[in-house]
Amino acid sequence: MKRPPLFALVLLTGCVGELSYDPGLDGTYGGVFDLAQAESLWAELAGHEAWPAFVGKEGVVMGASPHGDYQTLHLNDVAAADVDTLAFGSIVVKRNFATPDATDVQSITVMKRVRNFNPDQFDWFWAAYAPDGTVALDEDGVALAGAVGKEGGGCIGCHAGAGEDFVFSNGATPTFGTDRDLEIAGTLWASIASHADWPAFAGREGMQAGSSPHGAFNSFHLNDVARADEAALPVGSIVVKRNHATEDPTSLAAITVVQRIEGFAPDRGDWFWAKFTPAGALDTDPSGAALAGRVDGCLGCHGSAPGDDFVFMNAGGTGP
Repeated sequence: MKRPPLFALVLLTGCVGELSYDPGLDGTYGGVFDLAQAESLWAELAGHEAWPAFVGKEGVVMGASPHGDYQTLHLNDVAAADVDTLAFGSIVVKRNFATPDATDVQSITVMKRVRNFNPDQFDWFWAAYAPDGTVALDEDGVALAGAVGKEGGGCIGCHAGAGEDFVFSNGATPTFGTDRDLEIAGTLWASIASHADWPAFAGREGMQAGSSPHGAFNSFHLNDVARADEAALPVGSIVVKRNHATEDPTSLAAITVVQRIEGFAPDRGDWFWAKFTPAGALDTDPSGAALAGRVDGCLGCHGSAPGDDFVFMNAGGTGP
């Protein structure tokens, strides 16, 4: 079966029951078994809108591509009973929205932990639904259900950035927006005062086509440390992305920045993430948390970048 590295429509879902499963029966994802289980799971999700969220992730939270700009998270009883372990039978549902009022659900993505389904990836079954419960398809017409993207793209490739359990949102300790993050962000903003004059990645000069959540057009700017070694991006590297609504440079909507700080986050490439308004204030998620530090949405998307360095553009990629 052909496995695409990127999906035109990416949604996640779960599996049903404690079944013994042989992935070799149908391929990596989208086989007969996968589709049947994803369709059956839809019935298990009845009433999921009222399920509890991860602690600290209640209500509408900021999202990221490919899940939509805003999300709500929902856990079944098994998952809610122990969010650190997420025992077999746990189901995590993500409802994905374009706007913060959460009235325009675009997709419903789910993961369910099924014993012996896929031990190398924590036994998660992944799939994707349209709002009416139809299992979504990738750009080649393959059902997004099963071990989606097992070789590094898609659901598994992205969530591998969360660590051994493939889940970003469990745990009550804030991963971003702490006092220390705010302090670092303040220093970072001062250090990029002249970034508009910095060079871009080779071959990425000028305005580039962008994607959610970064705007329709972007320009890239590297400090001297990053520009000297684009492949390695050593400690001290800063990459700035100016996010625009149109190709007009005056349509600047936000400035997103990554800085490599030794020891900051060794399991995430030591990258510090921040999103600023054009005036230099930190942007916030719907809960009011400042988007600075180990930002879940940033890590979730950039975890699928080639080279395991959380950066798309230094490998000829086209991601955000």
